[in-house]
Amino acid sequence: MKKAFFTMALMYGLCAIAFAQNQVAFKINAGISSAMVKSDVDGEKENTKCRIGFTAGVATNIPLGQHLSFEPGLNYLQKGGKQNVDQAKYEVVLNYIEMPLNLLYKTSSKSNSGNFFVGAGPSLAYGVSGKIKLEEAGNSESVKIKFGNGDDDDLKALDIGANLIAGYQFKSGFSLCANYNLGLSNSFHNGDGTWKNNYFGIRMGYAFPSRR
Repeated sequence: MKKAFFTMALMYGLCAIAFAQNQVAFKINAGISSAMVKSDVDGEKENTKCRIGFTAGVATNIPLGQHLSFEPGLNYLQKGGKQNVDQAKYEVVLNYIEMPLNLLYKTSSKSNSGNFFVGAGPSLAYGVSGKIKLEEAGNSESVKIKFGNGDDDDLKALDIGANLIAGYQFKSGFSLCANYNLGLSNSFHNGDGTWKNNYFGIRMGYAFPSRR
């Protein structure tokens, strides 16, 4: 886990350093995620109910022109889902370190109050921990989920997605945005079926302006 986190942090840092000659802005953000799991096991397709989780992270906005910018980020993110089966309630909690790589387009500001922006890009996430909570007949228990590529692991650690984002950046530096992340990779092992994570996120952020 430490090696994967270090690799993603290094990639994020290299993205920022590679464009250091441009006027970059450093961002912090926090918000909520509404996540669900789409699965297909033995021909039975199922979508879980949405589970509300937490997300927080940092990003670097790198201008590529008047309206375009590249924005790599590094986030802590909760995925998973909820489901009711008969009298039992299941809740899957998955904790990831995510690196979105978004290309953004921002509009011109006529009122001088801020800019709308939209964007898209791939995302790489690495599972660091997880658990399944079960409640049935007044009893509850929790089982840990193991991430990795071994036979004893439950889910693959690497989760690849496609990200869509839109929001508004105020002149003060504060921002409000929403994103939808579509899971592209299968988290199940050995062809046992498919498991794909999807989530909708809402974040508030603040951009520290460059001093260059």
